[in-house]
Amino acid sequence: MALYGDQDKTVMRRWEEERYSLTGQDCEYYSLIRGSNVDPLYNEPYPDTSTGALGEQFRLNFTFIGAITYQERDNRDPAVRDEGFYAEYDAELYVAINEWEKTAGTEFQPKEGDVIYGMGLFFDVVKKGTGGNIIDTVKYVGYQLMLKRRTKFVPERKQNM
Repeated sequence: MALYGDQDKTVMRRWEEERYSLTGQDCEYYSLIRGSNVDPLYNEPYPDTSTGALGEQFRLNFTFIGAITYQERDNRDPAVRDEGFYAEYDAELYVAINEWEKTAGTEFQPKEGDVIYGMGLFFDVVKKGTGGNIIDTVKYVGYQLMLKRRTKFVPERKQNM
């Protein structure tokens, strides 16, 4: 039996969704409200002047099942500065397009600057890409999000979401 991208797109997307439903974990997606004022130095929203909290700048959009690849010992980028020691860790998140469309809808796309909560940690989305192209075609079965875990400005400070 031969496989062809356009004809088998539906079944391949179902297989990808099933794979992550068996091996993935629950993740929460927090979307940055982009109409807010942004700090020019840190490229982050200003805190609410009445409460000092950053929580009003993010909103929980949905919960979905995805697979995060993250090891603290791997992909570590440490730095020592006058302010102290900090490190950034790279991670990746894979989510099936069927799962994304079921929970987020077809209009909402993942974007840089948003926050993912998974594995008990917050991650910043730094890059969005498609994942799992079907037999060298432009058809794909999911998203691959490049994430960054930062210790200098940890996303937990945004926890008043």
